[in-house]
Amino acid sequence: MKLSSQLGGMAAVAGLLLTSTTAAQTAGNSMAAFDGRSGRLSSCVALYAGAPRERAMLDGNYDVTLQLINDQLQFGLASATVRPSTDTRACSGHFEGDTYLDKVEVSQVDAQTNGRYFLLMKALPGDPMQLQLNTALLTREIPAERFASAALYSRVFNGDALVVAKNGHIVYEDYVAPFAAADPHLLASGTKSFSLALFALGVQEGIWTLDEQVSQTITEWRGNPGREAISIRHLLNLSSGLKDAESYNVFRVPQLDIYDLAINQSTQVFPAGSGFIYGSVNFYVLAALFERKTGRDPVQYLYDKLLKTLGMPQQHLALWIRDSKGKPQLAGGAYLDARSWLNFGMMIANGGQWKGRQLLEPATLALINGISNPAFEGYGLSWWRNNAISGSYQPATDVVPADARPDAERILPQQPADVFFAAGLGRQRLYIVPSQNLVIVRFGMTLGDSFSDQELLSRIQDALK
Repeated sequence: MKLSSQLGGMAAVAGLLLTSTTAAQTAGNSMAAFDGRSGRLSSCVALYAGAPRERAMLDGNYDVTLQLINDQLQFGLASATVRPSTDTRACSGHFEGDTYLDKVEVSQVDAQTNGRYFLLMKALPGDPMQLQLNTALLTREIPAERFASAALYSRVFNGDALVVAKNGHIVYEDYVAPFAAADPHLLASGTKSFSLALFALGVQEGIWTLDEQVSQTITEWRGNPGREAISIRHLLNLSSGLKDAESYNVFRVPQLDIYDLAINQSTQVFPAGSGFIYGSVNFYVLAALFERKTGRDPVQYLYDKLLKTLGMPQQHLALWIRDSKGKPQLAGGAYLDARSWLNFGMMIANGGQWKGRQLLEPATLALINGISNPAFEGYGLSWWRNNAISGSYQPATDVVPADARPDAERILPQQPADVFFAAGLGRQRLYIVPSQNLVIVRFGMTLGDSFSDQELLSRIQDALK
């Protein structure tokens, strides 16, 4: 049996049951595809021993046991001692930093298996350094036909693409011609989800804090008590009380000065924190705030610091919609291919880690679901979420899109409470379901209100049963 060299450098994902007797200080990881029809097991593992990184590689052959139980493959590997070495080989360029090759010969096979499986291997520093895998469940590849119902549902509503990742790897892709996998698609308001990433990067570099007053930098607001009370938290939670200027039109952004409209011509219809208004103004204020603090273009900064690493092509960055002054439409202007947006979602779902690198701090990302938004609990730091609304929705005050208005205690009452998602016009969707290790991208040109997020998610979940 053989583990192929198709590696993804993913960090530990819940649902792949990986245990060890050695406490990990730091860890490097790899994902490999398992083909159950041949006779060798090999993969790449990155071994990180802190700073500076210690070079090491596996030495020797080790016995493994493979057993198919309830359509899942049980994998066991004995402890492998790791010795320092300068004899290293790169693993297909998938890792950032040092990479090492290990080979393990299969000596016992308890069941004949077919298809491809996925294994997460994790290096644990010790004294001496060891690689320890006691047991790991490998999720079997799912036949494409299992997703036919979900794909059909998306297509009926003018879907362009549907991509599903489970346990950190893609298990299904569907593209509707002439749209193809590498094609960029307008995310519309799905773009808003990048604002949290921009904020998180800024926190890491000491640019700003969640509760700092915006008027410290947007000096036009000084002397206005209502606007002086607005913090970055209010911008990201859409609880600033700001309403888009009357002359703002999302379809005319290239002819407008969006920063001026947001800062000087928007209105504040209620005090900060007392209500929820879904719109663009908060994100343009955030972008202007970042630019004034750093002198940098916020979208170029996002690309350089994050999106490039996640696979976003340079040519797609050039498609990002900008206004008459060249300022980026942070509220809805991104064009991205499905896999790049999926990578962004998987990085968020994995606590900010991507291919062994910590790109965003997990504590900041945890605020998506963990922070309270009394103005509307269904929204948290630029992402829609499935938190209990708990009376926070006030129809007479709050301005919530029709497809996000709660008809029960949650926006998606049939889905787990930990679901959160980015959403844009045309039913662009990036769903993250942490409790099910699911990340899903859906592109489309859907009009009307008949499309159901719950129906699409349910059909995908049925395919995974």
